[in-house]
Amino acid sequence: MRSLRNSRSVLPVHQGGLLVIVVALWTGLRAPCLSQEIVLENEFVRYVVGPDGRNLSLTDKVGQGEQLITTQTGYIVTYRQAGKTFVPRRCTKNGDTLTVEFENGRVVLEVTSRRHHFTFGIKSVEGDADEIRLLNLLVKPSQLTSSISGIAQDDNFAVAVRSLNLLVLGQVHSVRLTTGQSSGGQPGSSQEPSQAASISAVAYREHGFGGAAVALVGCPTPGLRDALREMLEAEEAIRSPLGGPWASDAPETQGSYVFATVSEENADDWIELARNAGIAEIHMIGWEQTLGHYQPRKNLFPHGIEGLRQVVEKIHAAGLKAGMHTLTGCISPADPWVTPHPDPRLAVDARFTLAAALDENADRIIVQEKPGDLDTVWAYGSRGNVLRIGDELIQYSGLAQEPPYGFTGCKRGAFGTKPQSHAPGSSVDHLFVRYGCFLPDEKSTLVDEIAQAIADVYNTCGFDMIYMDGAEGMPGGWYGISRMREAIFRRLKRPALVEASCWDYHSWAFHSRLGAWDHPNWGLKPFVDWHCRSNEEHRRSTLLPAQLGWWAILGPTQDHDAELPDEFEYLCAKALAYGMPLSFQGIAPGPNPPCARQPEYLKMLAHYERLRLSQQVPQTIRDRLKEEGQDFHLEVRADGSWRFYPVDYMSHKITAAIPESDTWQVTNRYSAQPLRVRIQALYGVEPYEGPRALEILSLKSADELGQAAQAANVTAQFELVQDDVKAGKQSGKFFVRNSGNSPRGAWAKVTKAFEPPINFEDRAALGVWVRGDGSGAVLNLQLSNPLHYWPTCDEHYVHLDFQGWRYFELLLRERDADEFHRYVWPYGSYYAVVYRSPLIRDHVSELNIYLNNVPVQGSTTCLISPVRVMPIVSIKLTRPALELNGRRITFPVPLASGDYLEFDGSGDVRVYDARGTLTQTAQIEGEIPELQNGVNTIHFSCAAETPPQVHHRAKVTVIAFGEPLQP
Repeated sequence: MRSLRNSRSVLPVHQGGLLVIVVALWTGLRAPCLSQEIVLENEFVRYVVGPDGRNLSLTDKVGQGEQLITTQTGYIVTYRQAGKTFVPRRCTKNGDTLTVEFENGRVVLEVTSRRHHFTFGIKSVEGDADEIRLLNLLVKPSQLTSSISGIAQDDNFAVAVRSLNLLVLGQVHSVRLTTGQSSGGQPGSSQEPSQAASISAVAYREHGFGGAAVALVGCPTPGLRDALREMLEAEEAIRSPLGGPWASDAPETQGSYVFATVSEENADDWIELARNAGIAEIHMIGWEQTLGHYQPRKNLFPHGIEGLRQVVEKIHAAGLKAGMHTLTGCISPADPWVTPHPDPRLAVDARFTLAAALDENADRIIVQEKPGDLDTVWAYGSRGNVLRIGDELIQYSGLAQEPPYGFTGCKRGAFGTKPQSHAPGSSVDHLFVRYGCFLPDEKSTLVDEIAQAIADVYNTCGFDMIYMDGAEGMPGGWYGISRMREAIFRRLKRPALVEASCWDYHSWAFHSRLGAWDHPNWGLKPFVDWHCRSNEEHRRSTLLPAQLGWWAILGPTQDHDAELPDEFEYLCAKALAYGMPLSFQGIAPGPNPPCARQPEYLKMLAHYERLRLSQQVPQTIRDRLKEEGQDFHLEVRADGSWRFYPVDYMSHKITAAIPESDTWQVTNRYSAQPLRVRIQALYGVEPYEGPRALEILSLKSADELGQAAQAANVTAQFELVQDDVKAGKQSGKFFVRNSGNSPRGAWAKVTKAFEPPINFEDRAALGVWVRGDGSGAVLNLQLSNPLHYWPTCDEHYVHLDFQGWRYFELLLRERDADEFHRYVWPYGSYYAVVYRSPLIRDHVSELNIYLNNVPVQGSTTCLISPVRVMPIVSIKLTRPALELNGRRITFPVPLASGDYLEFDGSGDVRVYDARGTLTQTAQIEGEIPELQNGVNTIHFSCAAETPPQVHHRAKVTVIAFGEPLQP
């Protein structure tokens, strides 16, 4: 038997998002000479552990052979104490009892072999362990791994670890191997795996070791769901017939839903809307008086819980499902658990000691400890600024980081509590806040009381679905999230389709569906593609179905335009292609929804939903519909037959600031066809030199911008120059060299930080002069907010495909999210920062200037002027006309900013206002030109009514149809 001094142990190192396994020499004591191997065996798997606790084999008995990476040593149990990990000295088995001895302790497990799984339960722990880690397997199946389901799998074999209670956390990680080789392979050979999966389960002293239990499943991949169902039932684990391994077979998970502010008065209107749109469920939001106690809102349900119950009954009678939205553990500031007497079980994330007496009028609190980096604002993304002293809540706006330490700018008696005097030595508790709400201490009985309040409404009213939103905000990390969600689910007395914002490990067995993302406001089509890719990966790795919500039918705001028909149809086509249901926000019954074209879109949705749920569309066509970046149009005939056309939408912006922009070329990939087009009048921008222009980058001093940052293989320099100036007294010269092998990800940036954040709420466009070098690189002027509001990347691109100076007007409402996915940036892994989060204009914290897409083994140099922000103004375009390949067509209509016209290649032109209301139809003037196959030249003209020195602007989208898809 080898000494442990010469054996290898596996130490995990996190790198680049993967768990990298490196081999380290174990410098422990010599183990006793042992010889008896421990064998656990069932129908699918033979698991062998050495007498020293090492994992020796995990064999697929059905035919795939060894599944363990045998040249990397792992132990069935490890013991961690005071930051050091200990491996076993001895491992013995007597019946179902496995005893693992360590240098400084002992762990006793109960181990059972079932037909298709094993269980491992901690009976006792001797010693002063901080954590006990079980299994520690490094396995070959790693094509798909999921920390949500606890599964690692490839096409042939799968391994899963599932915790049987909240005392232990199963963990599955993708692993990149850096040394050693697989069993049977030689170093550097083609048999050597480059990737594996780490399978383990960890119990922590703070939650208790005794009773912690976990199941290990190994089986051929096609039988994985059956094996998991069998395991959950055999172990009487928490589970749902609509969740975990059952979810994909449950018809309830296939229906779409709509967010609805339902009342006793308007329930019939919501039912009619849902039925007309083919939507299966009405999902109630805002129904509660406060989060926490969850009593029905009196203005919506004057008859209280009975009125809500009757509304649910009415929904059921219409053949629809009813869902209820919750914020899980969140407690509103107006809830009785907060005001007028804050509950002592509210979670606390920092505690201080009052250093001096405090009367009821003082606006400064002096404490013994330094406050640290606490937030000083009450905002959606902040950690809150609320202190609790006794029965009083206090909001502060400043921190004293030097003695005397404390909190300044205090608002006494916050949230309806009463100002009081407090004695020195009193506890000053900083309350745990997420999403503008308080939360319960995760180990307190308040968790159970909130859960009961939620369950009482669900059970009494007969709901069918519950959404546990905001669950990730719970204190206590994974334990707090899991305890809160499980506490709710265990109290539900009828089947529940469960969704949540947090896709956590312990809830997998009762979680029904994944995929709910907050809706985008810009870049709708590439956002859908990203969402589909993510959903497919999660669907395969978690075994759970996915949906493509939460979507919104956008109306116009100061930040973005209303949603267009092709944007909505792009969503519908991809949902059909992938077989994913949808969920919707921003929809309302009545004559004035946010987007006036809502009825048209919902009719379109009904056609798509019928096709999706009936599975009429052949897989060959559905595969075509999945193509990223490709639009399709569904034509439904009077007899109910249907067909799909591929469609290209080719957009181009015209601005009088760049006169040559009124002529451009488009390429039609399809056969010749009559011109189809949409023309939108954009907003104008007040002059760069105008009185209301605010300069946010002056270029007067080199200190105004921070040091350049850049990607690997990129060098950058930003300097001020006076020899080539278009505006101001100096230009900013940005030089970037790319010594790498790809333009993708070849970026550099400089940053202007605004401290404190600046306010340009009444201004909505950037103005900047740019001198291009024709390199094809991309200049990005990006604005951002402090993170406690929400992370925002407000993108505005200038393509350096020109030479010389040009003036650019970059409107905040025209964020360039459509192009974001074409480049590699050092941000944006979270979809919301680019596609969703608006810029908070009165708290702008940064202007980032990026250069990206720099030529391979080349460089780019651009000059920029001072950057200013200006108000936008409405303009009017009259009689817009297009000349296509020399043939002219005129649309004799006026368009104000936000308005657009649509022409389908025949008949009249239609005009819509910014909300999408049809305001006019008119006959065209001239013959309808033909869009030829190949390259076409287009020229735009119009009569423009603008204020002095304001450029007219328009967006023209040429639309080309291909031949219908064939099965």
